[in-house]
Amino acid sequence: MSDTVGSRLRQLRQAKKLKQADVAEAVGIARPYLSDLESGKKDGSFKTVGALADFFGVPLDYLYRGIEAPFPGAEKHCSPPYSAEELAMIELWREMDEEQRGALLGFLAKSIRKSVA
Repeated sequence: MSDTVGSRLRQLRQAKKLKQADVAEAVGIARPYLSDLESGKKDGSFKTVGALADFFGVPLDYLYRGIEAPFPGAEKHCSPPYSAEELAMIELWREMDEEQRGALLGFLAKSIRKSVA
């Protein structure tokens, strides 16, 4: 099992000392589903495996084939691991229209400037 998507997911999770529930919540899947992925009972969709790769900050090639970096410097272009709060913010951002995004950015800029002053 050491050479499968599931085993690599488990190794990544354990290396970060995370519980299955923490990872599942962060990427928006059920904990039993993550358990099935890790044990090899399920393969997982490309979308789900991609979300897990983003969460752990590894290329998809690492999860699917065990390849650390598909080309020199590729690790610099991978998304960092996100917390549950960061993932929630990203999801909300994606649901906003341009006007809402502009309003939020304006609010944040004003709030940050006030707290620094």
